[in-house]
Amino acid sequence: MSCHEFILCIIDKKDLSPDEKQEFLEIIIRYKDSLVPLIVPLTLINRYVRKYDQAYLREQIYLHPHPVERKLRNHV
Repeated sequence: MSCHEFILCIIDKKDLSPDEKQEFLEIIIRYKDSLVPLIVPLTLINRYVRKYDQAYLREQIYLHPHPVERKLRNHV
């Protein structure tokens, strides 16, 4: 398991609906299988952070390590 996979798996999913949990897990599997770039699960996590007002997660550097314009997380 890569560092990214580990971080994505430990995100607290207790607030997510069953459908959101399923979607999240499917995206993690696709990332693990190199079918989607890292930006896909991160975008989903950021959406959940905003939706459920998760202040702690919103402040995490992992979710926003550098300016989006640099496109450093867009590769598969």
